[in-house]
Amino acid sequence: MPKPRADLQVVAYRVNARLRKGNIAAVPIYPFTTEWSELDRWPSVLLLLDSLRIRLPALYSDSRRKYESKYERPWYNRVTIPPSVLNSRFVGVSRKSPDYEWLLHADKDQRRAVGVIETSLGLKRRIYEVVRDLSHGQRQPIHVRLQYEDEKAKLETIRMKLRERLRQERAGLLILSDEEIEIAQLTSAQIGFRIEEIERILMDRAVRETRIASYARMSNLQLFLLAESLAEFKSSFARMPKINIAAVQRYLQGFLSDLALYGSREIRHNRNYAQNLIRRIIDNIGDLERAEITRLLNMAVEHLTRAASIMTGWADSLSEEEKLIVGLASLPGDV
Repeated sequence: MPKPRADLQVVAYRVNARLRKGNIAAVPIYPFTTEWSELDRWPSVLLLLDSLRIRLPALYSDSRRKYESKYERPWYNRVTIPPSVLNSRFVGVSRKSPDYEWLLHADKDQRRAVGVIETSLGLKRRIYEVVRDLSHGQRQPIHVRLQYEDEKAKLETIRMKLRERLRQERAGLLILSDEEIEIAQLTSAQIGFRIEEIERILMDRAVRETRIASYARMSNLQLFLLAESLAEFKSSFARMPKINIAAVQRYLQGFLSDLALYGSREIRHNRNYAQNLIRRIIDNIGDLERAEITRLLNMAVEHLTRAASIMTGWADSLSEEEKLIVGLASLPGDV
């Protein structure tokens, strides 16, 4: 059995083809809709609930050679994508891509069919990054945003220094050659274009970041509510004068169906433990004592509460600077 890969960048159109057929267990996070096939787009962010076994084309022409050299076995392009968050982005299509020549001669519709678009910077291919869980999915955009903010700050510093040199030159305080003036003006203009590009990127990513954070908070709250509901059911069950076996089984089956939607990696261990306890009750309810059923329900509640608590700690590993970006850190002097 191949190991799940947590570091994959997978070609998006292959995953979308599975979505179209309806044979993939996934919840769209952005856009948050189950009717993605009616949209003229595919989800930018997906929560993959079950492992996905899929055949993927090589992204680079030397992928086969590197694979066989590293693993000392013939090329095999079937991979297992573990339950995870799939976050889409575009990457450049270089001459190393095995389909580069075909894409150069393909028309717009052919390129779009394989998730490739043409930009001012060349061809771009849509991929899904495999992010291990919702906690990582919330942290990743913050890391990326900080990198863009750092780049923007450095570019602004360089541009201000160039403008200061040109200002001094115009005032007669500094002597620059025509070539130096032209280079300074050109560099300043290029920096301005890059800063505008960064601002557009940050605006585009802000909506996605907000959607992931909102979905994670909603999932966290719902897990707490599910744990609370099961605790209330446990109390009601303990007071039942006579156990209605069929009704209890139907309730717990419905509860399992709701619980199946929460598959993020950081909570999966506790969720699975709770599911197994509930299944044990459903399968053996006629043979178990009331006290034993109550004990098992109580254990399931504890595991669900623990899972919800784990999700609240998603920001613990962020640096103080990153926490400040998302408003999770106090400013100096704050009480």
